[in-house]
Parts: sequence; C-alpha cells; structure tokens
Amino acid sequence: MTNIALSISIILGTGFLAHGYSLAGIDIFTRWFIALGVIWLIAQYSRLDWFSAVALILVILTASLGLWMDFHAGWLIAGSIFSLVAWDLTEFRRQLRTMAKDGLRGVERRHITRLGFLALAGLIFATLLLLVREQFTLDWGILLLVMSIVSLIQFIVGARVK
Repeated sequence: MTNIALSISIILGTGFLAHGYSLAGIDIFTRWFIALGVIWLIAQYSRLDWFSAVALILVILTASLGLWMDFHAGWLIAGSIFSLVAWDLTEFRRQLRTMAKDGLRGVERRHITRLGFLALAGLIFATLLLLVREQFTLDWGILLLVMSIVSLIQFIVGARVK
C-alpha cells in the first residue's frame, strides 16, 4: 500500500510542478520535471532512498523560484506538498522494513490516512491563497474536489476497518 501511495505522490508532485511551469510557458522545466519524476520512480524501486531527499530539495527550490517569478502558485504549492508526502513515505517505508510484520497493515493505513488529510489541509491553504490572489481556476477546483473525496473515502474505510 505504501509503494502505491509513494508512486502516486511522486507522479503528482512532479506532474503538478511541470503543469505550473507549463502554464508559465517554460517548457524546458516542464520536461525536466517529467524526467525528474521518472528518475525518482526508478530510484524508489531500486531502493535508493537517499534520492528522495535530493528530489525534494530540487522541487522546493524550483517551486520557490516559480513563486518568486509569480507563476501560478497553486500548482507549485501542490507539487511541493505531494513531493513532501513522497519523501515522508520513502522514510516511512524505510522504517517499515525494520518493523515486525504483525499489525503492519494498520500502521500503514493510519499513516497514509494522516498524510492524506495533511495534504488536503495544505491544498485548502493554497486555495485560500489562490482566492486572495484571484488565481482560482476550474482545474484547481477539480483537484481540490478529488482530494476531498479521496480523503473522505480514506476516513470512512479507516473508521470501518478498525
């Protein structure tokens, strides 16, 4: 379950950053973020956990650069949030390798649920920022709706399974 959430987070993190730079018309960075996502996925499946920290630093630096250059803040913040989630899941997966197998599914499920709610809170904060800056768009609203539904499903499933 952690590997699936990790892969999705890497794809969303680098994909949202690529989309943010694409909206600004900087296609070279768009291709660079796609390549970073592919390399990050390969590194994770090769158990090169250190690469996650390097990728997170690169994402945060380029997202900060994009915010400084006044690009669409929502996609850059969303990319940073999901990259941070991917980094956390990498560290969590590393810790899971040393734990006993008893009760591991419950620990995984609770951790991923908490991360989902944390990501949703970050996206809500970004939405408030976008509303203030008058940059709220339909595609951002759809992203927020999808994340809300996913978080609600996680909460319902987590409450039923306990």
